Amino acid sequence: MALTGNLHLPELRTEISFFTGGNGNVAEHRASTTIVPAGFAMTIPLQFLPSPRPEESDVWALTPDPRRSPPWREHYAGQLDGNPLTFDQHVPIDVTVDLLVTPDDCQSGRGAQVDVAGELRFEQSTHMRVLFRDPYQSTAPPSDDSDEAVLIVAGSRVPIPRQAVSSLSGQDGWMSVRVLEAGGRVICEDTTLSRPTWRPQ
Repeated sequence: MALTGNLHLPELRTEISFFTGGNGNVAEHRASTTIVPAGFAMTIPLQFLPSPRPEESDVWALTPDPRRSPPWREHYAGQLDGNPLTFDQHVPIDVTVDLLVTPDDCQSGRGAQVDVAGELRFEQSTHMRVLFRDPYQSTAPPSDDSDEAVLIVAGSRVPIPRQAVSSLSGQDGWMSVRVLEAGGRVICEDTTLSRPTWRPQ
């Protein structure tokens, strides 16, 4: 039995705030870059699992859930009927966002420019267990011999294309960087404010 598919990553972007001014009169200018574009997907490696017994036509997927014991959550995937079986499921994954924000001179005028680049790095493999059951025993507990499929191979990397953003900024300007997902939720934030390069007119 062949297993493959796509793993859709959530949309991520950086938000860079450039600050200028002082004495209670601070101006903020924002710019953003894309880390993971909307609709981006990684291909799940093609894998072959042993075929179930004829009476085991119900397919269940067990996805990681460290809050449970054992650390798996069950999802009914469908029934084998001789045709390809497709199902969608949310899967939690751990990923490292390695982002390099480098201050640089603005091309012209008075301002600041930064170059943004990096990669997404998956330090550990992500697995999904596949379990086959007899439809008349759908409440039977998972067996220890269920087959594991690898969704993401440890060491996989997704490059973040180099992007340049610029904004108005004075000589005493500084900036901060945040990573946000779709909807505006902050994933992480640079707590150390740094000064961008400045070029006078």
